[in-house]
Order: sequence, then structure tokens, then C-alpha cells
Amino acid sequence: MTAVIQTAKKKYYREVITIGLILSFLLLSTVFSTAQAGVFTGERDTLSNSRPGVNSNHTVRFVTDNAFAVDETLVIAFDSTFDGSSLTEPGDFDLSYGGASGDATEVLLTAGAPSATEWRVEADNTVITFITASAANTLPGSGEIVVVEIGTNADAQTQGTNQMVNPSKVAAEGTADILNVNLTYDANGVNDTGTALVAIIEGVTVSATVAETLSARIETDVDANCDATFGSQDNSGSVTNTSVTYGTLTADQFRHECQKLIVSTNAANGFSATSQENTALYESSAGNTIDNFAEGSASPTTGNTWSTTYGFGYACSNTYDGGIQSGVCSETNSLNFRPFADRSISQDPAEFLSSAGATTNTSLVNYRIRVSADQQAGDYSNIVTYVFTPTF
Repeated sequence: MTAVIQTAKKKYYREVITIGLILSFLLLSTVFSTAQAGVFTGERDTLSNSRPGVNSNHTVRFVTDNAFAVDETLVIAFDSTFDGSSLTEPGDFDLSYGGASGDATEVLLTAGAPSATEWRVEADNTVITFITASAANTLPGSGEIVVVEIGTNADAQTQGTNQMVNPSKVAAEGTADILNVNLTYDANGVNDTGTALVAIIEGVTVSATVAETLSARIETDVDANCDATFGSQDNSGSVTNTSVTYGTLTADQFRHECQKLIVSTNAANGFSATSQENTALYESSAGNTIDNFAEGSASPTTGNTWSTTYGFGYACSNTYDGGIQSGVCSETNSLNFRPFADRSISQDPAEFLSSAGATTNTSLVNYRIRVSADQQAGDYSNIVTYVFTPTF
């Protein structure tokens, strides 16, 4: 009987000791689990420019493991071959967290001490340290996306003005240098960590040559366009692509005809067009001429409205088929007329139409004439020359 009781007591003690050990392990497990290090997920660093030796913005993104606590540190350590010496706090930095894109809550940053609403940011060249706020309502929880922007892409509080500089390359041409960006959240000496990788590689130089082009055409146009643009006048003459024929003129009556000038060029600095006649309208048998238009201040380079005087002149309009063309007639008023520059009296060709860049332009030129009752009879003619010059 005594032996049975002793055996039972021993079994009892073993069970008590075993239960005590199990409880001890559970308590230890509980203590250690509250301070267990974590691992970030989804780490990446997106560069705005991956070429060696150039300025670049950085957008660092990761997903938290443990919730962040007050007055702790988040450190982003770039490879030491980067150059972040020009970065300034807090303007060149943004930090946000939460939501599907990590931008639900924008954190207020300061270069001073952290507060209940502000995190401190410290930039030491390639090591960026954030000290969390002193209030828990401004901290990311577990499993939240955190986004840090560094450079001119930081614009939540103020516009960032400085960028990090990418390192020179070490690997062979065409092979990227792969560099680490180490992420560490330090909570009382227990770290959550992660690593993002970036590739520094040369850009691809693409080259191509576009041939220089220029085309110019003189074409006829319907009388209605001529009248609508320059006012209704007698236009009973005939026009081809290379001639304007008024026919028999009536004294004191205005006559006009029109041609289209169509210019197309890919010249970066556009084109200019000049005009010049070989002589005033000339009757060869007796040597008589019809004077060039000369009302007011009219000259080959200056236009003037045409009211009462006699002569032969021209005007240019930027408006065609209801639209303003990219070419610009020198006279902004299409009812300002000029005489053609006259080569027979040593007048230089005068610019009357131009563009500031590549263009396909249609302008309308109006040829107007009016003679007096004492204009000598005869057949008059001259040749008008247009020169189109692109500026590449």
C-alpha cells in the first residue's frame, strides 16, 4: 500500500513539473513574439532616370510588417556610390502611407524635432532617416503601403528642388550595375528590414535623319474667295497658275484677280517669301508704263489702304477658306496694298510672307489695278517673281 501511494505521488509531481515547464515556455514565447523582427514586402525603388552620372528622383515603396510605433526610426540607406549631398530637409522629401497606392495619408515632415503631427527627416548624403511622430494616429499600421519620394517629385508640402545623382557604372557597357537600397525600421533595437534593387545602365541613343523639304505652288482660286477676302471688285479677267490677264481696262474702275500661294516646309525656323517685278507694267512699242501703286506711305516694304489713286499693286491675306494660316503676311491688314519691288530701278526683293516654323500654308495674293482716262493705250505686261527660302 505504501509503495502504491509513493508511486502516485511521484506521478503527480512529474505532471506538475511538466505543466509548469509548458506554462513557462508559453510565457517566454509570448514575451518574444511581441518583439519579433519583421520583414518588409513589395520593396522597390523607381528611378526617374537610370543612366549613370545623371540626376534622378527616387520613389521608394514597401509594405510594413509590424505596425510603426511612436518615436522610432525608419532608415533608407542607398548604396554609397550615389550622391545625395545636395538634398535638403524637408523640401526634397515626401512620405505617405495607406490605401491601395500608399497615398491615403500624407505625413507632415520637419527638419526639427518630431511632434504629435510631424515626423523628422534627416539627410546624411545617401542615408535618409525618418523619426516617427509622437502620436500613434499619424503612424502606418501593419500591412500598409509606405511611399517615400525623394527629389523634385516631392511636392506635397513644398516643391522639391534637388535630386540624387546616380553613380558612374562599373559593369561592361550595356550591362547594368545592380545596387541595393536597404530599408530598416528600428523599434527599440528590433528591426523590420527589406531591400530594394536598382539598375544603373546606359541609355540607348536613337538617331534618324529627316530630309529637308520645301515645296511651293502658285494656283488659281475661285473669284468668290478673292471678293470675300479683298472686297468685291471687277474680276472678269482670266487667271492661270502662271499668268494674270485683266483684258481691256476701263478708266477709273478697280480690277482685281487672285492666286493662291501654297508653301510647305519642315524647316525648324520656317520660310520667307519675297516678291519682285522686272519692271512696272510696260508697253514696249512706245515705252509707256502703268505706275506702281503709291498711295500714302505705300512702298515695297510698307502697305497702305487703296482709296483713290491709280496704279498696279498687290496685297496678301493669311485667311483662307475661313481659317488663319500658319504663314504670316507681312501686312496684318489684308486691305493694305504695296507696290512690287521694281528690279529695273534697283529695288531689292521685299519679304511679304513668312512662317516661324515648319508649316503647310496657303495664302491668297490679290493683284489690283486702276488706270486713269489719260493712260496711254497699248498692251502692258511685266513678270512678277516669287522667291521662297526655308531656314533650317
